[in-house]
Amino acid sequence: MDVIKRVNELTKKLRVVEGLDELSKEAQNNATLMFFSLLRCMLASRRVLEEHKLTDRSFNWLLGEVETRFNQVCSCCFTCWLCN
Repeated sequence: MDVIKRVNELTKKLRVVEGLDELSKEAQNNATLMFFSLLRCMLASRRVLEEHKLTDRSFNWLLGEVETRFNQVCSCCFTCWLCN
């Protein structure tokens, strides 16, 4: 199981700030730095394989859930921001 590679791919998919200019990249980094650190800590390969004993299928499900919940929270926060 290639845990590190798949976690890195997930962090690239999770977007808060869209755009390719330097300001957008910096805002994206600032917005997600602590969450990505926590994600890498909790989904470290040794923890996933030895402590949690996740199979490939369960790890795929977990990554999908993280992505879904992240996107739900971002859309909810954006909606709340628009209402104010």
